[in-house]
Amino acid sequence: MSIAFKPVSNFGIQNLNSLNSTPAINKTFKGGIYDDFESNYDSFEFQEQVKTEPPKIGIFRILFQRLTKEQIDAVNNGGELPKNAKFVEDPVTGPRLTWNLCDFTPGTHKLPVGYELKRDILGFTHLVREGTKAWYLKKD
Repeated sequence: MSIAFKPVSNFGIQNLNSLNSTPAINKTFKGGIYDDFESNYDSFEFQEQVKTEPPKIGIFRILFQRLTKEQIDAVNNGGELPKNAKFVEDPVTGPRLTWNLCDFTPGTHKLPVGYELKRDILGFTHLVREGTKAWYLKKD
């Protein structure tokens, strides 16, 4: 006898009693289907982004590369220079800080990604890669 002549009701289920041979466990359910979910869900809160103004830097401080510690911290944290200063890409030395006269200087006011301003032991400002350590750079 082939499978074609067997009744369809037995197809896939051999014995219903053998499958349910384990004792029944009493399960208690709450009132509705939504009561099983807890109300502790993730919440997302917007944080106000504080826009920091670029520090005021005098022309002589920019020309002689003598920024104060407060100005360096403000540029590193805020990421922008005032209108009278720019970062210029030098093909030999990389980006550097320079004076900007009426936006004639090609460059950007934003701090390049991966760079930071640091002072050396004589007080001059250098634009170096983040995490750069040297004997002549201050650790402040």
